[in-house]
Amino acid sequence: MDLYQRLALSCYKEIAEINKEHRVFLVQHRETHKIYIKKYLTIFNLRIYEQLYRHPVQGIPRIVEYIQDKDQLILIEEYVPGITLSEKITNHSLSRQDIINYMIDLCEILQTLHSNTPPIIHRDIKPSNIIITNYDRVILLDFNASKQFSTGSGRDTQIFGTIGYAAPEQYGFDSSSPRTDIFSMGMLLKAMNESLSSPSEDFLSVINKCTKMSPSERYSDISTLKAELFALNSSDQKMSVSKDHFLTLPPGFRTGTLWNILFSSMICTAMIQLCLTIRFRNASVLSLWIQCILTLLLMFSMVFCIFNYLDIENPVIPYQKKISFLFVLEITLLIEILVMVLLMIMTFMINSI
Repeated sequence: MDLYQRLALSCYKEIAEINKEHRVFLVQHRETHKIYIKKYLTIFNLRIYEQLYRHPVQGIPRIVEYIQDKDQLILIEEYVPGITLSEKITNHSLSRQDIINYMIDLCEILQTLHSNTPPIIHRDIKPSNIIITNYDRVILLDFNASKQFSTGSGRDTQIFGTIGYAAPEQYGFDSSSPRTDIFSMGMLLKAMNESLSSPSEDFLSVINKCTKMSPSERYSDISTLKAELFALNSSDQKMSVSKDHFLTLPPGFRTGTLWNILFSSMICTAMIQLCLTIRFRNASVLSLWIQCILTLLLMFSMVFCIFNYLDIENPVIPYQKKISFLFVLEITLLIEILVMVLLMIMTFMINSI
């Protein structure tokens, strides 16, 4: 380490110890007061960090300084606040949509890494190496086990990775390739899916495809896996849109049951017929039509409140999780009173003209 490098490191003051075993510290720049992460690496591929330093990748902490000192690499990188995916899995705080979103984010990061020249293979994708930021995006950490892929390379001679997530080729059965990361993605998807209260069967085919023993039987590249996840996401959105559209139908039509639709149609027809036959004394034609329309609105408002049309109960008092029928009746009566007052005002105004 030369004088210039020592001077560069002296600009960062250690303020907290994050991981004593792996020698990871939280540091602060003495002049800018910005917070960074400082790591001492004994296992590393210098060319990987040089490449990431020159060509930063979105979704990976930006490397600020990297200094080789004998058999170790001192790394200063961007600090990203958030929670590890491992914690989310342990806390069972993931949803099905979260899983799809995080997997797609990871695919986009890996797609950039794999498209480098030469491609960068992470080889240690696991929940503890993934940060979920405060704005719910994925950050991929730790490139200690990473390597640059070259075609025609022999079997891996050094065992890197984490048991349960490392691909078979990382144990010497073959050479690591971009499909090595695809295997880890499958194991990651499996871990996230199993943390759900009701694991989704839709993920099983993706998991099985990713985790094939032979790399040639897995997805051909990370973009193919991403397309598969997008397809799952699209089907979810279509179901959600269809469900939302269905819920906008009037009460009685939402179930799709024939007798319910017929009964509701008869009730609506009777309400409309009743309003059209109402007669008010000394009312002009315009006043009569206004009174009929307001009466019809009054009747429909009662129906919508009683049957909770478009979840009308919850916006009224959001802090109440469950609202009793009595409360709905009270709201209905309040709406009736307001409509009747409006009706009287409109009638008075029209008759006075």
